[in-house]
Amino acid sequence: MPSRKASVWRILCRGIGSMQRLFAAVYPKQEIRVGVEDCVEDCVGNERNADAAVGYSRCADGIYTKEGSLVEFCVPVAEEEFYDLALEYLPLAGSGAAIECSILIDGEVPCRELERVCYDRIRTLEGGCGLTEQDGWITGVTYDRERRIAEPLSVYLTEGTHTVAVLSRKEPMLLHQIIFSPGKQVREYRQVKGFWDAVGIRDAGGKTITIEARQAVRASGQMEDPVQEEAAMSVMPVRLPARAKEAKCSAVGGSSWNRAGDWFEWEFDVEEAGYYHISLYDRQNYARGISAYRKIMLDDAVPFQEMERYGFAYRWGWREEMLSDDAGTPYVFYLKEGRHTLRVEAVPGETDPGACRAETVQPLAIDRIRIVPAGR
Repeated sequence: MPSRKASVWRILCRGIGSMQRLFAAVYPKQEIRVGVEDCVEDCVGNERNADAAVGYSRCADGIYTKEGSLVEFCVPVAEEEFYDLALEYLPLAGSGAAIECSILIDGEVPCRELERVCYDRIRTLEGGCGLTEQDGWITGVTYDRERRIAEPLSVYLTEGTHTVAVLSRKEPMLLHQIIFSPGKQVREYRQVKGFWDAVGIRDAGGKTITIEARQAVRASGQMEDPVQEEAAMSVMPVRLPARAKEAKCSAVGGSSWNRAGDWFEWEFDVEEAGYYHISLYDRQNYARGISAYRKIMLDDAVPFQEMERYGFAYRWGWREEMLSDDAGTPYVFYLKEGRHTLRVEAVPGETDPGACRAETVQPLAIDRIRIVPAGR
């Protein structure tokens, strides 16, 4: 039977949304960063960590880890609260798979979700000609390995000094620092829209922004090269409209986009601040009667709860679909003037996310995205 401490930690390490429903948590106001200078010198090779097969090595910018490395940091905590956990790291040459680690707090893995966490190898897409691994530091938030929990994982730290360790399970990296940041509650659309209205946000005018899917600038390291949709696929209609004929050469995703955590990201510029609609020209006729779920993120954040698991229902052929509520009313998204990013990430379905495995995520093909001023 698990100890009371282990049971408490299991509850505390659930995603942000779940924790905030269970606890009226107040999140810390300041983030904590620990790096090379905070690393415990003898954390590998001593009696307490004798299970660590190999050690690590330091350089000026970070700590080199490989399979079996255990790197431990001293973390001073001023506020007893929940913290989101992120790593700043540089993936190193390996098999090309995502980096896998275990997170230990005060010498223990506090819950099942932190036993195996993944950090992406991010790749850039250059002119639709293939994927090249991104060169530079990556700040990756912590998710469970199979993305059963849509929200980032949080940890609860009491006031005082703690040890936080990263045990490398798979793939080498250069670890620059660990970041403990204030958790952000994702609110429902009606609350977010009400706030936007109250501060004077209004419908934007101007031109519609069209983004070709193959103009994606980044993709998760787990993704294969963007898939071209072939006309020979049996699920395609015999007669294709003009746009569908073009789409079979320009779409990304398709049958290869079926693992939780896989994502594409696009950049676009907004000339006028205000409310916009978002529509996708997509195809989801891979599994009859089953929806494909995707997380929609703007500028590295989920804008409201309804975008954490947005369902694309099964339908024959290609369609233009504006992101809308169950009644068919389009959502509005507030965008400031300037450059923005849009990320679409595969997530398990909402019926029983605790039981869904990564391989059960349904495919989705996207040909283009349109950012439509709500005032048009």
